Amino acid sequence: MVRPVLDYIRKRREEGRWVVVLVPSIVPSHLRYRMLHNQRDLLLTFALQRQTDAVVCLLPIRVGE
Repeated sequence: MVRPVLDYIRKRREEGRWVVVLVPSIVPSHLRYRMLHNQRDLLLTFALQRQTDAVVCLLPIRVGE
């Protein structure tokens, strides 16, 4: 999932465009449910910050309230 996103962003930057990426992050109502959700949001955010100059924004989505 990370590689195609990085490739897409690099192509847009080569065209001279600014890129802003909104990464949704699931926030469960109980802390014990946090480990049930995968951590792809953190992986994607880290990769985008390290390998591109895109602006990365985490968008928390509250679940179960």
